[in-house]
Amino acid sequence: MYEKSIEIRLKIFPSNHPSLSTSYNNIAMINSAQRNYTKTIEYLQKTLEIQLNSLPPHHPSLAITYQNLSMAYDRQHQSNKALECMKKAYQIDLKNLPADDPKLVQNLEWITDVEKRLLDMES
Repeated sequence: MYEKSIEIRLKIFPSNHPSLSTSYNNIAMINSAQRNYTKTIEYLQKTLEIQLNSLPPHHPSLAITYQNLSMAYDRQHQSNKALECMKKAYQIDLKNLPADDPKLVQNLEWITDVEKRLLDMES
């Protein structure tokens, strides 16, 4: 259904129109639920590309997309990419959330966990 929505939107809007990012994100989440992380990453990258061109650089939606990408990369055992995306999400969240927001703590714990796993793989 979402893919049909994208087909229709692509006939009306240019391929980088912000309304497409919502459809791409929805398809990514469906693929994530089905554990198809390759497709999840593909659609999240499309979402991110549109968002980067249509939203301010520290928009909260960017943090969410980076966080979702991070989780998908992690499930694909691409820890370096996962870490890079989560650090970007954290930096954006720092600018938007109060210092005591639990999400910041969760992001830092996740970053620390991935960094530890990467160190363990090196040893």
